[in-house]
Amino acid sequence: MRRSISRFSDLRSGTVRGVVQTGMVVFALSMVAATYAERSGAFLRWLPYLNGLCPIGLTESLGRVIRGDGFADPSRTNTWLLIGAAASALLLGAVFCGWLCPLGAVQEWVGRLGKRLFPKRFNRLVPPRIDRVLSWVRYAVLAIVLLVTIGSVATVLSAVNPSRALFHVWFGGALPGGLAVLAVVLIGSLFVARPWCRWVCPFGAVQGTLSLISPWSIRRTSAGCPGCKRCSRACPMGIDVHTPTVVRDTRCTRCMQCVDACRVDGILAYSSRSGQRVSRPVGVYAATAAAALVLFFSPVVIARATGAYTPAGTPSPAGAVLAVEDITPTMSLDAVAEGFALTTEQLLGLLDMAADFDGTTRIFDIEDDERYEHITIAYVRSALAEATAAE
Repeated sequence: MRRSISRFSDLRSGTVRGVVQTGMVVFALSMVAATYAERSGAFLRWLPYLNGLCPIGLTESLGRVIRGDGFADPSRTNTWLLIGAAASALLLGAVFCGWLCPLGAVQEWVGRLGKRLFPKRFNRLVPPRIDRVLSWVRYAVLAIVLLVTIGSVATVLSAVNPSRALFHVWFGGALPGGLAVLAVVLIGSLFVARPWCRWVCPFGAVQGTLSLISPWSIRRTSAGCPGCKRCSRACPMGIDVHTPTVVRDTRCTRCMQCVDACRVDGILAYSSRSGQRVSRPVGVYAATAAAALVLFFSPVVIARATGAYTPAGTPSPAGAVLAVEDITPTMSLDAVAEGFALTTEQLLGLLDMAADFDGTTRIFDIEDDERYEHITIAYVRSALAEATAAE
């Protein structure tokens, strides 16, 4: 009877996290759909930008904060979502990675297929020592993203961003570099659990570092532990959970799979420093999900309600609704012109393009025309920045 109850609890706990992950993926798709629909409607204007749910986008936001202009543009939500992600990591650990990140969820889903295809070899192909060394690559990527962002060269990152490619591909707006990286990540997910999160993700490095001071962690009671290593084998990130009394590995995403795997009550638990322990009851997963969602989204909701965040699509006194940094390669010329309170003809004149050029053309498709191979996203941003400054 005890075993059947335990299995039911495991099923419910997995379901709670799965529901949250699915909801976040659907939410991310809705944001992209809203962008392609030019974010029309009062409700859609409450939606944050996709970059706010993107590991590279959130890291870029950190770079802007370091650069000193994180709050300079009231139409950007990324800084507010960065605050939410940081707050959740400081209090609960890296729950954004394990519960909220859409790219992490999709890797996990692909990994389930990998487990069925390669049940004995899945997540066992990379030796532990090499795996540990590779985990430091995240910090190198973090340094690169921060340096690029602080140096205001953001377009390179957009071109290779797998998260952006994952959600824009459905609308025909994915960039080739991002698709290539995404393909490598998803193929790798068939053999290794969450390869992007495990070895590459820059924001995972940030979350993992912040989680080191989180009061809530995975804790193990050594007395009574049978040493079966079920918890370590269950950990998708390859952490030796069966050894320490407190898991302080920066790769821990608080996914709770190790807690589910433990079959001895009270040995392994997600608990606080004060001694509060929650070992496998379904309630802890629901509470963790609710806390993670509230902590992550509260800053942007509060900022929107108080007027500190005014999303693009909400008219400003000058009539423009976009900032230069908000221009993306997938935007059409018509959308960019509207965002800057210009006619398409005025924008074409500003870019030295023919007045009869098709305004529905997306920026990254312009260079397909031999006459305009020089017109890149950086060129468009620069031209509009100069025009705005001249006014």
